[in-house]
Amino acid sequence: MSNDVSLMQFPMRGNQAHFIRVGAAFETIRGQFNTAPNATTDVSFNNLRVHGEYRNKTRNQKWDLQARGDLYPWGENAGDYSVSGRLSRYLNETLGNVSLLAVNVNREPSYVYRFFGTPYEKTWTNVELNKENITQIQFRADNRKLKYNITANYYLYTNYTYFESFTKAPRTAACSTCCNWLLTSASM
Repeated sequence: MSNDVSLMQFPMRGNQAHFIRVGAAFETIRGQFNTAPNATTDVSFNNLRVHGEYRNKTRNQKWDLQARGDLYPWGENAGDYSVSGRLSRYLNETLGNVSLLAVNVNREPSYVYRFFGTPYEKTWTNVELNKENITQIQFRADNRKLKYNITANYYLYTNYTYFESFTKAPRTAACSTCCNWLLTSASM
């Protein structure tokens, strides 16, 4: 369950695509972990999340700027954050639309790596894992006239969490720049 309160302002009268929004949310997450063949353990987490967003799409529809940020200052996910920004530009009918996107996420590893059931109807917690940091940079070009889409994504993972095998506990990669991926795609 999440309760969110946000304030929103439209700086340009008549332009609903240009706004600033700030707010906060209190989140309660409840669930069950299977701890034995026929037993479960109830768990509950709370978080406070503050967020902000800025969006500006010009009236001539040529520029589009988006920026968003979320921060968890308190709770189970304290210190986690997510920031993103995108700038798009419509060049012309021949060249189409180009955009540049940047995203950075710093978060706790997924619950599948952190919480485990035991045959003694208890939940074991792995507290030794570091926060994961994921960065994405994307370039995209779309053209309706020439009918093509080109996308290039660069991903950088730091403290990537993974299972070494089915019998060993999860671990965090020790290197500071563990995984780098460059993904490209084109379609006509």
